[in-house]
Amino acid sequence: MASLSKEKNSVFRIHWKFRVRAGARAGEVIEGSLQLGRCTRAAAKAELRKIDEWQERVATGRLVPDQALAEVCEAWFRERELACTPQTVVRDRRVLRLYLAWRKNHRLPSATVAEIANEGELTRWRNDRLDHEAGRKTVASDLSTLSMFLYWCRRQRYLLDNPVERITRPRFEKRKEGTPLTRVQAGRWLRSIQSHRAGNGAWNEDDVRRKRQIGVFLLNTGLRNGELCGLNVEDLRIDAEERLVYVMGKGLKQRWVPLNRAAQAAARLGLRAQGNPRKGPVFVTRTGRRYNERQLASEISQTAPKDDDAVP
Repeated sequence: MASLSKEKNSVFRIHWKFRVRAGARAGEVIEGSLQLGRCTRAAAKAELRKIDEWQERVATGRLVPDQALAEVCEAWFRERELACTPQTVVRDRRVLRLYLAWRKNHRLPSATVAEIANEGELTRWRNDRLDHEAGRKTVASDLSTLSMFLYWCRRQRYLLDNPVERITRPRFEKRKEGTPLTRVQAGRWLRSIQSHRAGNGAWNEDDVRRKRQIGVFLLNTGLRNGELCGLNVEDLRIDAEERLVYVMGKGLKQRWVPLNRAAQAAARLGLRAQGNPRKGPVFVTRTGRRYNERQLASEISQTAPKDDDAVP
């Protein structure tokens, strides 16, 4: 059984030592302690009951707290791929890489799920990112991703609880919902793409033509940046009977979007520049690769009229 001891200034500590009775670790002795910090005795006893429950589940083989982290991550990603878009899975992988890289730089253990699920270390990571790397909204989004991962680990019996639930998320002002561009604003944006070459010597005629095609397609279909990045040639239905594009939206929601003449022409010109492939992305970068959301958003912001608040 775990024991509770009181230190100075209402600081409590829980100690445990027990032998595993069943499972792959049968016969092994597990020992450790947890400092709770300043709290009431009632709160400390509540944490003690959680540790007792955790201890019983480990001893009877119902909980695997030292499951290899790499295996657990890949299992979570496989499940996420069934319920989320590829862009979301890529973002999830990026967040976990950032957190594990931070732990490596600070020489913190990261071999198992139980080792990375430390509330104090997660709080330090949040504070370091706020101080040196990212904005409040980005950090809050990254904490949400880690929370989803650790919640899944708890559901799979790798953890007793999710420590991210007790970490305060950074507050930020929500961005106001955008308004559709008027015909005049859309025209100004397309003209700014055409004239951007003069102010940026790195853009040649092919770059301007490709970016204008993307702008025309976005304006005439209303697709999100991520939806356009994930668009494939096989998603287009342009023939005598149909003029549609199949879009996989947020949360794997599917829909058909009609294509007018301008959108059809933009898609055809983009594919013609690639040699009319039968599969792969509809719009590509200068190097022939698929766009990612950040890259596309950066190009859009570069060509947006400076005196116009509305950006597509």
